[in-house]
Amino acid sequence: MHHASYRLQPLLKTTDIDEMTAYVANLFGPHDIQLPRPRELRFDIQACEIGGLRLGQVGYSAQAEVQVQTPRTGWTLTRALQGNNHFHDSGQQLLRGTMGLMPPHWCGNFTLSPEARFENLHIPEPHLMAVARELLGFEPQEPLDFQMFLPGEAAVPQRLGLWLQTLLHAPLPQGQAHAQLDAALSRALLMELLLLWPHRYTRHLQKPQAPRSAVQRALEFMHAHLEDEIDLPQIAQAAGVGVRALELAFAKQVHTSPWRHLRALRLDQARRLLAEGRETSVLAVALRFGFGNPGLFARYYQQRHGERPGQTLARRLAADG
Repeated sequence: MHHASYRLQPLLKTTDIDEMTAYVANLFGPHDIQLPRPRELRFDIQACEIGGLRLGQVGYSAQAEVQVQTPRTGWTLTRALQGNNHFHDSGQQLLRGTMGLMPPHWCGNFTLSPEARFENLHIPEPHLMAVARELLGFEPQEPLDFQMFLPGEAAVPQRLGLWLQTLLHAPLPQGQAHAQLDAALSRALLMELLLLWPHRYTRHLQKPQAPRSAVQRALEFMHAHLEDEIDLPQIAQAAGVGVRALELAFAKQVHTSPWRHLRALRLDQARRLLAEGRETSVLAVALRFGFGNPGLFARYYQQRHGERPGQTLARRLAADG
């Protein structure tokens, strides 16, 4: 099967140390790279951009001593794909599957074994902080301070590894749809990272306090915007809490998610319009409430109301004679 949607594209293959060093510096910032056996160098790198995130895979095919001396502009999520690699400052061994999350200010040195290969995700600081604010509902006053390493057998690296594969094999639509899909994928990954990887604000995301009044404000906002294109961050903002707090509050107080509840409200209103004869087209009512796929609208409608929207409309038309 031909994987036409595979995102990674070859950027550089070289055996020249100077070319490799210059390229790494341009892409990731200045690195001091020493090769005990420079003749063994077979450097290759593949990368792609997805919603402002840069995902790449890199290998040297030679033992390398690497020193990072200059802060970077973002976070680096790194996963060891193979090899036995050692971070000297922390004493951490990066075996296959192990993940590290390096803050922008991190500097240090590490040794890569000849067979080492890494997957790196560069996350610009503004992107991560925007999603953190969205989840928390407030501006973090302290650094996030993620735990730096997680072992490969832990659940979090395995789950995030699946996310990276999802990014690599996501479809490649064209035009505006491409940008929207990539933005949604990158935002979802950063949400997953903040919810799963331990950091200073983890306890706020695990048990955030959202008063009952916040849920009421969210419900009022939903009712006022049934026919408008709104998203979860807008609902949370109207409620005065973070996305995570709102999700947990809805689960506790309404016994569903905000998004499912909004969908149910829209389906109920769609039924009223069809049953009362205020809408005489199933397609029109589907589009009116944001269901771009009429077939999906019909399926959700039947799940909630026990009949297809066309049946509701037909009964009304029959009653009108």
